[in-house]
Parts: sequence; C-alpha cells; structure tokens
Amino acid sequence: MSWFLVVNDDTGDLVSETGSDPSGFLEPPLIAIELVERPDYATKVWNPATRSLEDRPAAIFLSRLDDYESWFQNQPEFPAVWNRLRPNDRDDLRAMIRRGVQKLIGAGNVYRHPDEPWDAGDDIR
Repeated sequence: MSWFLVVNDDTGDLVSETGSDPSGFLEPPLIAIELVERPDYATKVWNPATRSLEDRPAAIFLSRLDDYESWFQNQPEFPAVWNRLRPNDRDDLRAMIRRGVQKLIGAGNVYRHPDEPWDAGDDIR
C-alpha cells in the first residue's frame, strides 16, 4: 500500500502524510510525494533541503561532568592548586569532583543534548 507525504514545494517543509492519494485536493505550493510504505520516523528524518527522507543521525550527548570539570580547570586559582598535586592525587581529586557533581545533579542528568545550553552560573563560587 502506498503512503503519501504532503510537502510545501516552496520551502520543502513536510506538512502532512496520509495513506490515500491527496493529489486531487492539493493547491500550490503543496505537492504529494508517493512512498512505497509509511516511513519509520524512529530511523528516518525529513530533510527539507533535499525533500527526502534520510537516515536519522545517531544522538550525540555531552557529559555535564566534563562541563563541570572544564569549568573547574578554567578557574584562575585552579592551576596553582592542581600543579601542587602529585599525579595520583590529581586522579583522586578528578574522580571525587566527578562523583560529587554526579551526586548533585543526579544520575539521570549526567548527559545533555549539544543544543541544550550549559552554564555553571555565578552562584557556583
């Protein structure tokens, strides 16, 4: 059974989809694109530029633990303290910071999407 996508031909935006041919009911700039079957949007994503379905990219997540570690390392007083530590103490301190931050933000909040803004805020000092 065919599946149809209704697309704005001017912008390439996907407007709708249907299991029946909408061609006789569409007015410009809307057009119908016929597919063999209904797309699986868990694995496919609409690209308006190419007016086609493409494989959905793998989700990329950033670690908030890395964000906080970077924040610590960018503090003006951090290098002086860090450089006084032995390598084993540095590893221990890094692990303790990461465990403490994870405990504060919660295990379910360790990762964020790249589009999600991150700011340690002024109140962290």
